[in-house]
Amino acid sequence: MKLIVAGYFGMDNFGDELILDIMHERLRRLCPKAHIVVLSEKPQAVFMRHGLYAISWSDKLRIQKELEQSLGVIVCAGLLFDTGIYGTMGIPSLTCDSDAPHLPGLASLCLQANLSNTPVVFFGAGAGPLANPDSKKLVNLMGTLGARFICRDEDSERLVLAAGVSPEQASTSVDVAFSLKQPDLAMAEAWRRKQGLAPEADVVCVALREWQGMSADFDKSVARALDALAAHYPRLCFVFVSFDPQDELLHSRIRGALHQETVARSYGVVHDTSETLSLISSAYCVFASRLHCSIIANVFGVPSIGIDYLPKVGSFYQLTRQSDLVLNIDVNEENILNAFELLFSSYDERKYAIGELVAEARKRYLEAEATLASILDHTVVTPHEGTALFYRTRSEKEDIRQTKNALQAALSEAESLLAQKQHELESIQNSRCFKLAQALSRLRRPSAGKEGR
Repeated sequence: MKLIVAGYFGMDNFGDELILDIMHERLRRLCPKAHIVVLSEKPQAVFMRHGLYAISWSDKLRIQKELEQSLGVIVCAGLLFDTGIYGTMGIPSLTCDSDAPHLPGLASLCLQANLSNTPVVFFGAGAGPLANPDSKKLVNLMGTLGARFICRDEDSERLVLAAGVSPEQASTSVDVAFSLKQPDLAMAEAWRRKQGLAPEADVVCVALREWQGMSADFDKSVARALDALAAHYPRLCFVFVSFDPQDELLHSRIRGALHQETVARSYGVVHDTSETLSLISSAYCVFASRLHCSIIANVFGVPSIGIDYLPKVGSFYQLTRQSDLVLNIDVNEENILNAFELLFSSYDERKYAIGELVAEARKRYLEAEATLASILDHTVVTPHEGTALFYRTRSEKEDIRQTKNALQAALSEAESLLAQKQHELESIQNSRCFKLAQALSRLRRPSAGKEGR
């Protein structure tokens, strides 16, 4: 008996890797006898980071075999977005390019699951903006194939319904991160000591990302705002936490533009989940465009300021009734300073309000989890009776490996042939006949005039 967990895993995006950790722990409680199988673009990376068995999105044969033995497929996090579809052919990709967790890949997975009588649940799903016509059609197809959508916010549910999914198949819950428990603060305290931070320092975790629409001097605007805050609030220390390796360059530019370098620290790319959760939970507040930095902070009662680079950020801040603390993507120094002043002036009230909202969100998460458990409980895994005429037994990765091996063999053969010909050439050059011919060719021939005399 198995459970397939599908998502954008193994890519070193901390939000997604955290969700996999959470789902693994929660599913072990819901279905203690089920074996978890992860669907990922980088199976080896999943195994190295999480210790979980994983298979590639491109390995359709193995996916099919796992589906036939599974209670269900749980698709996690915000994958119902237009972003990935622009790197595909859209609907035609269903037949030839569905090897990644973009919309065509998800629709292809739903089709395989439907033919295997295996339910698909989009759990804690985020959607947006679904402005591309193919995006809407693909989400509609997923619904037609029986997928269930338990969305993380009302905006996502509204977009799923607008795509034509039946209201009985869609509902609103919260992000799975609301199931997190308070971490051990000792890890954060140890990290602070290593960084030479005073015990009374107020840490502001900064988790930003590059995105289209940012002002050309975004990094400098942020640096000027942080300098001004540090001058006015001497206890502040800004810790840059990269939720994705791609965030490091932006964070480096901002730190480089600071006039007061001592007010900043670099945590680097997140690899240690427990330490990162401990650090964020011990922070005074966070400043983030990375959605899960804001979510994690609020789950632990830490206020946040967000940058609305996609509608999902605004939706979350609306859910937590903090819309006045979310900034536009083209934010400038003045906007940032005003947001921090607003937060600091109402800090205690906001912490209390966040605590009440999180308590309610935890209840909603448990209700969603109960719905998921009910779906899985009603699944009957039956032996597969069909006999395929032909299975494509090689994955794309295996095809590439075999092509590489064939090219290397051809290169080796060519190098061997070249060495053989060079040896033959050297044998000829060292032969008596060749040397005699060379000597004769150097003799000067008599000129025509001398022959005439």
